[in-house]
Amino acid sequence: MRKVLSIIFVLILMFIALAFTTLNLGVVALNFYFISVTLPIAVAVFGLMLIGAVLGGVVSSLLWMGKTTELRRLRRKLAEREKELDSLRNLPLKDST
Repeated sequence: MRKVLSIIFVLILMFIALAFTTLNLGVVALNFYFISVTLPIAVAVFGLMLIGAVLGGVVSSLLWMGKTTELRRLRRKLAEREKELDSLRNLPLKDST
């Protein structure tokens, strides 16, 4: 069922992209510092969205790697504390008399 829904979602997105492309056949000039490029509007929008998705993926993966490292450090610290607590529980009680 999930596969069918994802296929339907992709088909809807493709239809929207096709409609966007056919409705926006104009040309846009992109001026960078060293180069000027003339592209159809749909290609420019698609390219900029692709760049945004790639940059978002890179940033989120860097954040994920940082959280994974922190989780590993905290798990190691927890294991040390549990080991220390177990050793303290196994100490014999001193008689106070």
